[in-house]
Amino acid sequence: MSALPKIQSGKSTEKNTAYTRKMRIIDGFIVSQSGKKAKRCRIHMSYCLNTGAMDEIIVTIHHVAEGFKNFTGSK
Repeated sequence: MSALPKIQSGKSTEKNTAYTRKMRIIDGFIVSQSGKKAKRCRIHMSYCLNTGAMDEIIVTIHHVAEGFKNFTGSK
């Protein structure tokens, strides 16, 4: 399996073009402990396509929904 191509971030060299946007894949999943009084938490992860690396991992209570608002730099 080949690696994803690197996407250059920052200002473009061409005239009248915009900055490259940060592209992310985000996902969240619930992890549970075993037992009668099992506690659950949700793990949110963000993979940056520009750098080819995981850029954020956040652990919350299981009631927090997936979404961009959980990550820095998101509107």
